[in-house]
This record gives sequence, C-alpha cells and structure tokens, in this order.
Amino acid sequence: MFTYKVNMVRAFDYINETLNELVVKVFSGVDYVSQIALETGKSIPVVHRQLDSLVKAKFLVRERKGRRVVYGVNWQRIAENINGLLLPDVAHVMQQVHDPELSLSEGEFRAAVDEFLSNEQTRQLLQQFFGAAAQNKQAKKLSFTETMQQFLDVFGMMSVAERNAYAKKIGASKQLRAFFAYCAIHYERRRKFDVREQLLVQIRASLE
Repeated sequence: MFTYKVNMVRAFDYINETLNELVVKVFSGVDYVSQIALETGKSIPVVHRQLDSLVKAKFLVRERKGRRVVYGVNWQRIAENINGLLLPDVAHVMQQVHDPELSLSEGEFRAAVDEFLSNEQTRQLLQQFFGAAAQNKQAKKLSFTETMQQFLDVFGMMSVAERNAYAKKIGASKQLRAFFAYCAIHYERRRKFDVREQLLVQIRASLE
C-alpha cells in the first residue's frame, strides 16, 4: 500500500493576523521596512521587530542591498507549507486512482513543488495574488495557510485543457504536470467539504 509520512503540524499557524499582514506585504513585493510601515500604519520599530521575528522563524529571509535591508520569501518554508497541504491528498489519491500519470513518489512530489516555486512565472503570479489580497479587507483577515490554499485552488479551477496549456507555456516537467492535477483533486475535495457547496447540492436536489 502506498503511504506518505506527513507531519500534520502546520508551522504556519505561527503566523497570526498581525504577522500575516506583514507576510502578505512581502509576498506582494513590498520588501523594506519603511514602505511596509507606511502601508500598514505601524511604526518602523514595530515593523522591524515583527519582521525580525519572521526571519528568526525562517518564514522570511533578510539581506542587504547597498545601504538598504530588504526582506524576501523563504521558498523552502513555502514548499513545506504546500507539501503539508497536498501530501495527505496525494496519499488518498494513490490508494484510489490507478493512473500512471499521477504516480509520484513522495520525493518526486516534493521535487515538483520545488520546480513550481522556482519558476519565475509562479513567483509573479504569487506576487499578483498576494498584492490583490493586501488590498482586500476580507482577504487580509485570512490565515496565511488559507490564502495559500486559495492560490493553489486557482490551478484546481482550471480546465484540463487550460492546465495543459499553462504547463506547456512554462515548460513544466511530467512531475509538475502531475502536481497541477493534484491541485485539481485537492480543490474538488475542499469543495466537497465546503458547507456552502453542500447546501447548494441540497437546493439543486430540491429543485429537480
């Protein structure tokens, strides 16, 4: 039987609503203290302290560019988050679906996630997505994990033809193509357990 060892402890639960606002800003491309302070309405010392706590927790990275200290995304930690979200579904799928195209070992799946996050197109999309989230009052209240879930949902919402076209556009490997298919499966499972979706099914049934 195919199994995965998955650590279900979500490290990103560390990011509370206060810290999440800063993470969203960094993801959206705002990478230095004074600008983050200006856009969040916080003082520079507070922003500096909170950013440093995120660096120490390895969610962000810090580097010096000339006289300016800038902050960026720790992509390895993001990969851990995505693996934590999707690997349980991978194990479920492998037990029920016998499709060679979806047959990935845990190592291959992790490699696909690394390929996904190292792709420049992915990083641009993430920046756009989090930039929009930073401007949306309701989106800013979401946890970081839920925001990342919604980003992955975008690939699940694509049609098969759209996913194939996108995969071709970015030169995706076979492993990354399988990853996109898993995003679709993950999205459908999220919909299945969404109480709004369940209510909609009941309403539709009552109208037949």
